[in-house]
Amino acid sequence: MQKDKPPKTLFQTALIQATLVLTLWGYSASSIEANTSALHVVFDDQFGVSEQPYVDRLKQEDALPMLLAFINDTVPFAQTLTLRIGADDGPLFDPATNEIWVPGEFLVEINQRFVNADLANTKQERNDVMLDVFTHTLLHEIAHAIIAQHNIPILGKEEDAADNLANVLILEYFENGDSLARNAANMFALEDEDTDTYYSEDFWDEHSLDIQRYFTTLCHIYGAQPEDNEDLIDAGELSEEKADSCIDEYGQISSDWLSVLDALHERQ
Repeated sequence: MQKDKPPKTLFQTALIQATLVLTLWGYSASSIEANTSALHVVFDDQFGVSEQPYVDRLKQEDALPMLLAFINDTVPFAQTLTLRIGADDGPLFDPATNEIWVPGEFLVEINQRFVNADLANTKQERNDVMLDVFTHTLLHEIAHAIIAQHNIPILGKEEDAADNLANVLILEYFENGDSLARNAANMFALEDEDTDTYYSEDFWDEHSLDIQRYFTTLCHIYGAQPEDNEDLIDAGELSEEKADSCIDEYGQISSDWLSVLDALHERQ
């Protein structure tokens, strides 16, 4: 895992790009309310003391509202989807309620993992990594939602396909998306550190192993922007041979997912 500290104001920089795109498309956050097939957010009434600062950060004007606006203009939903922050379980997409659940504890967990690994020491760095990992997680669950809503055929593991869409949206639409995706990858690596021994059920799980998700995300980062991420080869995170194949792999994945999104937009 790369031990570089995350860049400051990364999420804010990414939102500048998203805001610009929305402005050019003539889109405003207020139009979300008029869109019956859109992502809406609901906050729980009560949060723990450790959770509240991160929930407050999500509520700030430059964070979650613009992210929701970007998602609603980029992802074609077939029906209303609710993001429930403060749920008792998750993060997950619940098809029965058509809701995405994100517990407040998950926001705290992100902070604790990065602080313990000496990857986020200042308040700004903690906010950035929380928003970056939250963004990737949300886009991952968005993928599950549109797969269910549109009955999108998936040739392979749906969890991998959901990771792929999250990576593509971040790397294609967000300025400095490669740095944002690195924070998401680092979260997988930090979660992998909880595992000392692998058992059969680890390989039966619907998700790929956390360490596999880490390296796959790095592969996509390099594949999307090889000239800006040669340090992944220098650090031994990717071999030169693998890095070369990542360009083709990401090109195929991004082309496929963007084609799916275009087709869904045309159907609406």
